Amino acid sequence: MHRPLRHALAIVLACGIHSTAHAQSGESSLLPSALEEQSRRAYLLAKDLERTFETLPHVLTARVHVALSAPPDLLLLGQAGPTKSTASVVVKSDRPLGIPPDQLKRVISGAVSSIDPADVSILIVTDDHLRAEPLEAWGPIEVAHHSHRLLSSLAAGALLLVLLLSLGLAITSARLIAMRRKSPLI
Repeated sequence: MHRPLRHALAIVLACGIHSTAHAQSGESSLLPSALEEQSRRAYLLAKDLERTFETLPHVLTARVHVALSAPPDLLLLGQAGPTKSTASVVVKSDRPLGIPPDQLKRVISGAVSSIDPADVSILIVTDDHLRAEPLEAWGPIEVAHHSHRLLSSLAAGALLLVLLLSLGLAITSARLIAMRRKSPLI
């Protein structure tokens, strides 16, 4: 390594300007900027919160978007960034959650100390078509109520087909046996 590069790297390491937070997100960067580090942190927080919300009963998917306020050193340098931290949450469920949105907002603000519950917006989408129907026993398996009659009809049709094929096979076998008795060469 060249001496100036080694010297510069030693200064960066001594001042603590570098970060290893990028290793958690799977991306690599020799010296991530404060903005890159902030973006990765927000991304990782959002993913953790999504996993938390997806463990709630009846939640199919959850998407969380976190915008953290700009670090003080960026504001001092005059770079633009959000002045306060905010979060948006979209939850898709198959029925009402039974959890008040204010409680979900407190989960976000508890995970991200710089976010006030008032700065969290929550959208809960309930799709009645996604609601799971109660299942009914159909032999050894369970099926949806509206499928019960269809499966019974299909099973009856399949049984009738097997019986007809068996009858046809029996008749054909009987005719072959009768033909062999009349003509031993067959």
